[in-house]
Amino acid sequence: MKLVLDTHCEVYDLLKPWADAEFWNLREHISDGKLIPGAVYLIGRQQLSMNLSTVRELTTNKTIKIVFSNPAEGSSPLKYHCENVYQIGDLIKSNQILLIGGGDMESSWPCLTYDCFLSKILD
Repeated sequence: MKLVLDTHCEVYDLLKPWADAEFWNLREHISDGKLIPGAVYLIGRQQLSMNLSTVRELTTNKTIKIVFSNPAEGSSPLKYHCENVYQIGDLIKSNQILLIGGGDMESSWPCLTYDCFLSKILD
C-alpha cells in the first residue's frame, strides 16, 4: 500500500522516508492527476478543512484511505473538532478515517497517540 503525505502535517518529517508521494495542496494534487487510488493519505488540519467535501467523497467511495493527523490536540478538543468543525466523526467512528492525536482517546475512536510536544522538547 502506498503512503502519500501532506507536507503541512505535524508528522511529515517522521514519515517522509517511507512516503511514496507528497502534496502541499490536495486540490491541486488531485487536479494534476496525481491521486493514487488505494493509497493511504495522511492529511493535516489545514488541508482537511480546505477540502472537507472532497475528503468525505474520497473516503466514502473508498478511493483512498485517510489518516487525519492532528497531534497538537488532546482527546477532548480533537473529538470536538472532528464532530463539530470538520463533521467527520461518523467516518472516524466507522473506521473510514483514522486519527493521529495528542491525547488518550476513548476506544470507540480509532486513534494513534503521538506526543508531538515531547518530541519538540527532546529535540
